[in-house]
Amino acid sequence: MMELPVQQENAFDVKEFESNRQKLHEMQRHIDVLTANLKHLENDNAELNNALTEVTQNRKDSLSYDHEKSDLKYRQRIEELQQMLEETQTSERDHRETEKKLQHQLRLALEAAASTIPQIVDNDDEMTLLQLQISELKDENVICICE
Repeated sequence: MMELPVQQENAFDVKEFESNRQKLHEMQRHIDVLTANLKHLENDNAELNNALTEVTQNRKDSLSYDHEKSDLKYRQRIEELQQMLEETQTSERDHRETEKKLQHQLRLALEAAASTIPQIVDNDDEMTLLQLQISELKDENVICICE
């Protein structure tokens, strides 16, 4: 009669473990999206740097043109590009911080899941199987523990 509550508790812990595993997958997908966004922002940043360099070079080359009109036009364009560059860099920083936070949450969830294995498993075979599943998640790069 005492085994039934233990089995129910183990079933609950296994469900909780599976839920944590699904959350890990979701967090990894979110990290992947943020990483893709970060790469996109880095490309935008590079394009903006190139455009700024081009505009600056064009400004230097245009000394023979009407200086007042050209200077104002190029100054405005440079200011626009500098503002866009600053916004991109800020967004890039924000994405990096979010990615670090998610990786930290992912590590904590993994540690919590790993710490529940001895509590929810009655035999060594089940424990080995769960530890193998965690190792597979690490191998799939679903679990990326970054310090």
